Amino acid sequence: MMKRLNLLLAVLGVCILAGNAYAGTIDVWTGTAGNFSDGTNWQNGGPSAWTNGGEIEFNTAATDATVNDGPWDFSSTMSFEFWGGATMRIADGGNLKVRKLYLGTGGVGNIIQTGGYLNVRGSDDCHIGHNGGEGNYTISGGTFDVKKLSLSGATGTLTVIGDAATIMMNRLYLGSDRSGNYGTGTLEFQIGATGVSPLVIDAGGEFHFDEGGASSTVNLLLSATAAPAADIVLINNGDNVTLVTTFDTLNGGSAAEGATVLLGGNTYKLTYAYAAGVDAVANDIALVVPEPATLGLLSLGLIAIRRRR
Repeated sequence: MMKRLNLLLAVLGVCILAGNAYAGTIDVWTGTAGNFSDGTNWQNGGPSAWTNGGEIEFNTAATDATVNDGPWDFSSTMSFEFWGGATMRIADGGNLKVRKLYLGTGGVGNIIQTGGYLNVRGSDDCHIGHNGGEGNYTISGGTFDVKKLSLSGATGTLTVIGDAATIMMNRLYLGSDRSGNYGTGTLEFQIGATGVSPLVIDAGGEFHFDEGGASSTVNLLLSATAAPAADIVLINNGDNVTLVTTFDTLNGGSAAEGATVLLGGNTYKLTYAYAAGVDAVANDIALVVPEPATLGLLSLGLIAIRRRR
């Protein structure tokens, strides 16, 4: 009987160790600036040596990993976690698929994408800002394709520069991660002379906006040195329901429906009820060039305010 019990305990121990091996850390970036594919930048040999599922860690400010080749497909196994000021760059030629992405877990994590392709559709977890940390994702080119994108944590910021990128998702959560965790989510658009890349939510997808009340904050930051004198779509909301809430701030001020902003010498109105794309549903977030009559009224209002002062 004792031998059988010992054998059972031994088998259980092996199973527990196997489970921990799968769920634990597989590799840690130990280099400074270098290529993602170079095994000498890793503790355990790098991506060509990874054979089972688990967590990949980028955990120091010295980390500056560049993905510029591939394809690397870890969409069914690997979770990537960033903190400690770590940065990963995705450049032309880079092709990376991962199961989960935690950007800024209890610390600071950064991704800068200028080209290439990052896919995070292996699960429901892609956090920019996580577990009280700060996540910063900046994209000016390439494709960012994600199943569920959450901007929260202490702060989670997605910055879109110009109109050369493609940004797609099935679900977007601003100010929350849909698991009862709230924080500050910020969308920043740096608009170029030909516009800016919109966030495109799949048809049949979901858009969850500032659900934490006083516990969550969502901010919109807009800038431009030059901007087109035409309507600019910021979020194409697929065929989802019309939004019933707004950003908390636009460049630090009011972000209510119809709020105005001057960008690159042009005046725009912010709307949450724009109809873009083939769905023709008036639920997209956009900057609209006011009609001439509206511009005239705005000018009269400004004149009246100046005279009162």
